[in-house]
Amino acid sequence: MRGWRPHVRHEVLGGRQVALIGLGLLAASAACASPGPVSAGVNIAPAAPQPTRSNEEAPAKARPARSRQGDAPPIEWLTSEPDARERARKAQLPLLIFVKADWSTASLMMERKTWIDPAVRAAAQGLVALRLDFTDTDGTPELLSKKYGVEVVPMTLVIDPKGGVRQMEGYRLPGEVVKLLRESE
Repeated sequence: MRGWRPHVRHEVLGGRQVALIGLGLLAASAACASPGPVSAGVNIAPAAPQPTRSNEEAPAKARPARSRQGDAPPIEWLTSEPDARERARKAQLPLLIFVKADWSTASLMMERKTWIDPAVRAAAQGLVALRLDFTDTDGTPELLSKKYGVEVVPMTLVIDPKGGVRQMEGYRLPGEVVKLLRESE
């Protein structure tokens, strides 16, 4: 079969495929944004906004559970690769690199589930965190993918101050990421 590449995972798409997906998403969002009849000429009014409560008034079950690590602050992601490398070098800290793309479902899942997990946030406190976004196709992703050996999106790398590299490909559960981050300490 011509063009078949079994060594390329489904998360890695070519530029033409990404462009087609983008056009499809754009068309779908435009269709959803335009008001009009839903079916049989019936219009549905938008839902009224619900009143919000302050944190003091929120019921106890709505508050997030505290982890054993306490409430670690969110990971402070840098987006400039040279700045992150320099900060890690000066402070002699490991460099955490998360390679993502908006078109990758696994990347979005990691952002929404893994990186906000309290245990992951606590484990990442002693590292310099860099988020590389491969969504844009201006040539930078190709250069960075060669530099760091990225073949799959998402990818998580930890580079220790001595230059040792540990990496994980694809979506990972919080426990797996915590293990990777703690190994770098």
